[in-house]
Amino acid sequence: MTQRAIDGDFVYFVTTNTTHRRHFFVAAEQVTLLGRIIKNACRLKHFDLLGYAVLPNHVHILVKNNNISISGSRIHRFTVSDVLHSIKRNYSRQLQSGRLWKPRFNFRIVADERRFGNTVSYMQFNWQKHGYDARYGESPFLHIDWLVIHNTLNI
Repeated sequence: MTQRAIDGDFVYFVTTNTTHRRHFFVAAEQVTLLGRIIKNACRLKHFDLLGYAVLPNHVHILVKNNNISISGSRIHRFTVSDVLHSIKRNYSRQLQSGRLWKPRFNFRIVADERRFGNTVSYMQFNWQKHGYDARYGESPFLHIDWLVIHNTLNI
């Protein structure tokens, strides 16, 4: 869902798909570029990036909202929608590709430590569920930042 009303100091598990579930993310170079764009969007929108998993036709992103940006006397709060919009727009522009992404995305709030552990495990092994080869369980297709996880969630 693309609800801008969802805002708060939460950890979000976000999934977004390619149009027609087309297998687009197969080359490591494409995924490396996507990873840089994800990291940059999170930095600019003040979200902590805990990790991402890129599969041929969808992407999972785990982020924590840390987004109060004060410029002068004005406070701007970014949402998950802002982050996803930035990622999709910038990646499509870099590749000069048409309609690569489905316009909507799904997310859930990761509310407790057990669910968080399950979510990270799901990201790490999602490639097996879909029957993809093992490279989807390694960099650049999988990025889990254990230091950020530890610092952000105090676990």
